[in-house]
Amino acid sequence: MLKDYNRFVDDVRARGGDIVGVCSQTQVEADKAKNKLGVNFRLLGDPTCEIAKFLNAKGWIKSVIESGSEKLALGERMLGYRYTTGMLQPGVVALQGPTDDENVPSMLMTWGSVPTAENINGAVGRLKAKLAWKIIQKSLMGDFSESHPAVVQKGHRMMPFPLPIFYGIVLANGNFYSLKPMVADGDGNFDKSKPVKALAKLASAVGLSTFCVASFPIAGISLLSLYATYVFCVIRPQIKGRYAPE
Repeated sequence: MLKDYNRFVDDVRARGGDIVGVCSQTQVEADKAKNKLGVNFRLLGDPTCEIAKFLNAKGWIKSVIESGSEKLALGERMLGYRYTTGMLQPGVVALQGPTDDENVPSMLMTWGSVPTAENINGAVGRLKAKLAWKIIQKSLMGDFSESHPAVVQKGHRMMPFPLPIFYGIVLANGNFYSLKPMVADGDGNFDKSKPVKALAKLASAVGLSTFCVASFPIAGISLLSLYATYVFCVIRPQIKGRYAPE
C-alpha cells in the first residue's frame, strides 16, 4: 500500500504538496522500511502514536490504534517487534492549507481502516493509492463529494477463499486454539508456504473429525460439540469484534 504512492509523489510535489508516511515504530525501523520498500518520500517513526492521536483529535482522520497488552503481544509474536504504544491501522489524509490554531485546512480526503469482520480486521478492502490521488485531484477542483471514501473498499477481490474457509485457515494457522493472521515478519518478509501449510492442517482436521464421527459417533460428536462451544465463546468474538480509535 505504502509503496504504491511512489507513482504519484512527483505529481503531488508538482502541485506544491508532499507525501509523508507515518508508522508506529522507531525512526530507525522507519528508515529500514523506507530503504527496503524503496519509498521515495519521508517515512516518520512515531512509536507513541502522537501524530495519529493529534489527527484523530482534530477530526481529520479516524486512525485506529491497536493497543492493549494482548494486541501488542500478538504483534510481537507475529512480527518480532515490540511496540511501545500501539500498532496503526492504515489510513490516508490529505490536507490543504495551514494547520495552526487560527487556520483550519481544507480536508481534501480522509480514509481510515476500521477493523471489522467484513474486512478481516483491516486486512483487506483498503483504499488504493490510485483512487486516493483521483479523489484528491477532484477535491482540488472544488468537488468534495468523494472526500470520504467508504471504509471498506469494494470492487476488487477481497480474499482468495470464501469467508468461512478463510477463517478456518487462519484458525488452523493458530493451531485451532486462536486466530493467527498470516503476515510478513518485522523485516517485511512473508513465508509463502504459510497459507499452504495452514490449508493442509485444516483439510487434515476436517478429515480426522469426519473419521472420528464415523467410527466413534458418540465420542466424536461430543468432542466436536465441545470444540464448537469453544469456537463460539472464544473465537467468534475475535472475528466479530470491532475496535474504536484510541
